[in-house]
Amino acid sequence: MAVQNEARRGQRRRAPDAPVPPEIACQVIPIGDEAPCPRRGTGENPRVCEDHRLDHQRLYFAYKHASAKAKQLCAQLAVDPDLRRGASLSEERLRRAIERREEYERAIDAELGGREMHRQRFNLDGEHGCMKPGRRWTH
Repeated sequence: MAVQNEARRGQRRRAPDAPVPPEIACQVIPIGDEAPCPRRGTGENPRVCEDHRLDHQRLYFAYKHASAKAKQLCAQLAVDPDLRRGASLSEERLRRAIERREEYERAIDAELGGREMHRQRFNLDGEHGCMKPGRRWTH
């Protein structure tokens, strides 16, 4: 079974004999010196081939997961008594409060980094979804 799947994957990755017209070609944005994808794309915003559709979904769900984690941590921090001004904390409680705050910062970094990777690879015009000009991400 694994051999059959690997054989199918190899077939999808081969360039077609005739070039795909630009109006139906995969619209993935090449990274660095990567060549444009020669395969037929399907769907809209973006129109991508099957392999790049999987990449699109993987990047999308990764940054959405990071966003949900950041929102959850933000809600926890908002009610954390150790993070209120004037709180008298032991060294241990202070260390835990700092760790929670740093975890929140990492979650925000993961979300924004994931959004940026997704945008660089799949956002062709910058005019759809969460990347519309003037739209802000809030937690």
